[in-house]
Amino acid sequence: MASGGFNAVFGKVAGVASEEVIVELLKVKCLPVLLHGLEACPISNKQFNSLDFVLKGCFRKIFRTRSAEVVQNCMLIFNCMSMQECVAKRKCKFLANYVKSDNILCYVCQNTATHELNMLGKRWLFHSSLQYLRLHLFIFCLYIYIFFSSNTYIYILYLPCFGE
Repeated sequence: MASGGFNAVFGKVAGVASEEVIVELLKVKCLPVLLHGLEACPISNKQFNSLDFVLKGCFRKIFRTRSAEVVQNCMLIFNCMSMQECVAKRKCKFLANYVKSDNILCYVCQNTATHELNMLGKRWLFHSSLQYLRLHLFIFCLYIYIFFSSNTYIYILYLPCFGE
């Protein structure tokens, strides 16, 4: 579906807009449709590979290449994360909002959400690329935001971006 949405956008602007504009349209208009609701679902590696295939296919089309290395470099240059990183970032935001919610159901499941947020941080801890570092910084900022924006104290003392 997102590939079809991208094809529609690409068909309208391909001859007129620059690659930078097309990539930005992909990131702002097409990827949110593809990623909608995935932060609340468990996703297998096979499913992530399928999502990455769609994203890389869009980049291949934009830059008219079949080279995986060119696509990877273009994704880095245009600051486009892999699907696994995008979903992890969205999941962190989702869990952070869940933890700080005043809803009674969210409060009951707050410990589970906090644990999952910590596990997500640990899972991404041992990667060394710049994008993973940005994800750790994002997780750290979410923890600070939750801690200082809450009316009550939340017991989040473990910061996964700094390790144990």
